[in-house]
This record gives sequence, structure tokens and C-alpha cells, in this order.
Amino acid sequence: MMLKIVPGILIFLSVANLAYLVSSLVRLSGGSANNEGRVEVFHDTEWGSVCDDRFGNDEAAVVCRELGFPGFRRHIQGSNRVFGRGLQRIWLNNVRCKGTEASIVNCTHDGWGNHDCVPEDEAVGVECEPVDGTVRLTGGAGYHMGYVEVLRNSTWGRVCDTSFTITEANIVCRQFGFPNASSLRSFSTLPSTPPVLDHVKCTGNEENILRCRHDGWGVAACQPTQTAGIVCIDPTGPPEGTLRLVNGAKSREGRLEIYYNHHWGTICNKGWDAVDALVACRQLGYSGLEVHNRNFGAGDDLVLLSQIQCNGNEDSLSRCPRTSNWGTVPAECTHDRDVGIVCEASVPALRLNSSSPANNSGILQVNLNKTWWSVCLLALNGESRSVICHELGFYRYVGEGPSTNAPYGTDDMYSTSASCTGNERALEECRNHRWSVVTKAAPPPLLFSLCYSSSPVQFVCGMTEPTTASSATSTKTTTTTTTTTTHHSTILTNTPGKTSTARKTTVRTTLVNTPEDVGSTPNTSPTTKPSTIPPSGNTESTHSEVTLYPTTTTTDDNVILTSGPTEVQPWDTMPNKSFPDWGIAILVTALVLALIFVVGFLLKRRPASCFGKLR
Repeated sequence: MMLKIVPGILIFLSVANLAYLVSSLVRLSGGSANNEGRVEVFHDTEWGSVCDDRFGNDEAAVVCRELGFPGFRRHIQGSNRVFGRGLQRIWLNNVRCKGTEASIVNCTHDGWGNHDCVPEDEAVGVECEPVDGTVRLTGGAGYHMGYVEVLRNSTWGRVCDTSFTITEANIVCRQFGFPNASSLRSFSTLPSTPPVLDHVKCTGNEENILRCRHDGWGVAACQPTQTAGIVCIDPTGPPEGTLRLVNGAKSREGRLEIYYNHHWGTICNKGWDAVDALVACRQLGYSGLEVHNRNFGAGDDLVLLSQIQCNGNEDSLSRCPRTSNWGTVPAECTHDRDVGIVCEASVPALRLNSSSPANNSGILQVNLNKTWWSVCLLALNGESRSVICHELGFYRYVGEGPSTNAPYGTDDMYSTSASCTGNERALEECRNHRWSVVTKAAPPPLLFSLCYSSSPVQFVCGMTEPTTASSATSTKTTTTTTTTTTHHSTILTNTPGKTSTARKTTVRTTLVNTPEDVGSTPNTSPTTKPSTIPPSGNTESTHSEVTLYPTTTTTDDNVILTSGPTEVQPWDTMPNKSFPDWGIAILVTALVLALIFVVGFLLKRRPASCFGKLR
């Protein structure tokens, strides 16, 4: 049977070949030109890669011939190194061709979807011999965008933008295997090739840009800034409003880019603040924000958004109010003002697990392998404890307090031999820091028993800077001190399944009462002040108020009571001790008992003849 596939070209197809054409299509994806890229096939309404297992010259020749190229230059194993990561779906594996097949799907293989390959790393790619009319896109941030260049007589040349519309752009995009073009635009990196085509005019049905009307090959005379630039619709692109971070040293930092209308763009820092950045971090899957605006280099795509005005409750940046439309930004919003952010890690390394409404005290726990474990406090010296409090977002370590209902359990614990100076920002910066399990099922059982020898205690951090108590006066004064910190800390609430997270700018307020006379009893009732901090996003919080507890001070510069009605041991008075006196006493007693046990055991095992000789 004879079918008209492309205007002006008649192709004879058997019924079997027609069935293959309908059910499976082939394209090259990720290359800068349409004669190269990752091999992808369309099957069952979805594009998928071809695994590079056993893929060789015969298979590459079939692919290139199927796509209309005269031959192949090379096939590329692990093409992600050249053309980017492949699709999650792999359709074909162990493809074996004779070299004469009309389509890659006519070759033998393991069956659709049957494979043992890594989708992102084992997709095969090919580079075919180019022909006149081969197109490539240069200067764009992705393989689906850039300035249009055409090959003729082994020479690349650029296409001028005079009369170049979305109709002509659609022809070029379809040569790449994309459905159509989304827009026309310019790019920061200008082409260096000579102009070869001008006044290109297509009807929309051409299969190649060279089949469109134009002024003739080589007669164009436009400047590089007048080159036609296009953005093709990438059907494999993410949903609109998707965010990503670019150019950062870590995955949680970088220039913030947003996906809209089939391409990525940057965000102008005009009107940008920490609330906007916090919403972006939460959308990216991080729990909090460290830096809301930092330079991570200039982008090379469109500036899509500016003047965003989030209130902090949105689940995505695209839902925030703004005073400008997509792609319509003030003139001063150049790439020099691209937003860059640093988010906090998704899960904090340490936390204070407590059922108390005060978030500065609780059972100290560490997150290892996605599980929270209690920390044995015996091996922590004063400097290490101070560093932990700093890491949790507080000013200093205050002491230990009894816990009546804090969860502790009898599971394994973890201990660290960290040697901190007190100047570190986190425990992981301390010398000799390494988490070691303390378990009752393995040595050292003595340390395990010591860790659990007393009732659970709360690890208490100071919410304010240390202050020196003033001398007693006859005038009663009340001072309210408010401090602001941008650190992050997490506590468990007394509501099952809910976690309260202090993020962004957390206002911590402590009410300090100075007694009229030395020895007078301070006020111990809490004072409550409404909080002005809005709840953050999807994270639920059980507190809508900031509770101010009175703080007692002594003349030796030791604050011994923190926010919350908790009795606290004044650890600051003994900074050089590794653990409290009761811990030393228990340790010495246990060692003596162990020594007595060992001596008695050895005496029992001594042969009777030996005792006879002693007589």
C-alpha cells in the first residue's frame, strides 16, 4: 500500500512496517544538533531510553538510517556524560540488529520494558552523519533551546530572524523531535558562525527548514544579535512552577530558577525577602532557610519573576502574590540581580525531644540513618555542650534538669568523643567527633548501664546571652529582653504525630525580674505574650503564643533557671568537667565492684595444689 507521509515524498510501507510506525517512534534527545543525542523510542504512550547493553555499530546504523541520515559516526555508551541523564523509563535492552532492519524496533531485544539497567546512567546515544538541512541549537541553557544554525555542504551557518515567526520555529523543533516551539527569544551567548539564511518563510508543513522559502543560501547579512532564537516544547519537562538550585557547592544552595512555559528562568531579587526564600526552600523539600539572598552567578535564560510577596503559608512559590506577570519584570531586573538562596538540611542532625512547651530543653537526640537516637551525655564536656546549643540555635548551654515524662526508653544510644573548643558552629566541626553506638548487647556494657543509671534528664540551653546580676537596690525594676536569631531548631510537641519547627526569624523573649531586696522571692508565674510570627507552611505548630517565664539570676553570673518551670543544674559553674559528680561516683563504684568480682573469680579458679604449696 502507498501512503503519503510527507508532502512531496512517497514512501512504500508494508502493513507490518506501518504497525511499527504507529506504535513506536524514534528520536535523538539531548544533543545540540538533530543528528546526535540519546536514543529514545515511543511505546505505549510514553518515551523511554534504550539501554547500552550489546548496542554496537549495526544498531547505530539502523537508528541513523531510520531517522533519515546516511550513516553513523559513533555510538556512545553511558550517553549521560554527553547528552545528560536519560529518562526513568527504559523500553529496550540487549538490542541485536543485523544492520538491514528498517527500524530499531524490528531488531531482537529482551521485550518492552524488560531490563536490568540504571535508567539515568546506561542510556545509549548515537551521532549520525549529518546531511544538508541538519539543524542545531546553540547558546541556550538546554538542548531544547538556542540560536538556529543549519548545515549545508559541511558548513554551519546561522539563520537570521527577519520574518522568522513561531511557524518557522515549529519546523525546526519538529526536526529535533519536539512537538512544536513555545517561544522566540534571544540568549546571552551569541553565535560565531556566518549568516546563511534570511527571510525564511514556511507554510508549516515542511519537514526541513531548507524546504521553506528564503532569499537563497549565503546571501544573508544580519548581525549575530539578529539571529533567530527559539525555545522548543520539551514534553519531558517538569510541571510549571517547579524550582531548582543551580551553581551551588551543595544541593541545598544555588541560584534559584523556576520552570514556566517549557523553559527555566531566574527570579529577580527586587522585593525578595526571607519569607519568600523560606517558601522556596520548603517547596524544594528543605525544612528551613539559612541565607535568603546570595550571588551564585548570573543565569542565561529569561528573568521570569520579580516582586514576589509571599505571606509564609504557601506551599509553592508560584502561589505567592506578586505585582508582575510571568516574564514581565522591571528594567533593572537583569541577571546581576538573580536570586540565590541557601536552605537548611531537610532533617536537622540534632534535636531536643520534649513534651514541654519550652523548646530550649529536652532529651538530646541525634538523627542517624533516618532514625532518632538518644545521646549519652556522660562523655560530653562543657565546650561540646555549648556547641550543641549553638547548633540548635541557642546562645549557650545552661545545665541539666529532671524530666518527668520525656521519652527515653531502653533502646541503644549513641555517644561521641568530640573535642570542641567552643568556637565551632556545629558538633561535626569538632575534633575527634564520631558517633559510636552504646548498646547493652555489645561492649562496653558498663557505659551503657551508666547512661541509663539515672532517670532521664533534660538537656537545657540558654535562650538569652549570659548577663551579670546587678547589685541589690531598693527600687523594683522589671526588664524585658528580646533577642532575635535566625537559627533553626526542632522539637516534638505533645500532640501525637506533630512536629513543631522554629524556622526563619524566631523571636525568643525572656522576662527578667530584679527583686527589691536580696533574698526576696521572684515572681514565678509565666507571662504570656501573643506571637506575631505566622505559622510556616505545611508544618503544623501547636503554639500560637510566646510564653515568657521569669529568670532568676545570682551574683556569681550564673543563670540557673531557664524558660519553663524546670529545675536546672548550673553546669556553667564547672565547665571543665566531662560529666557531673554523681556520674564520677557511679563510675568509680562500678569499677571497684568489677575489680572485686574479677579477683574473686580468679581465686575460685586457682588450682588446689597451688594453695597447698603456700602452706
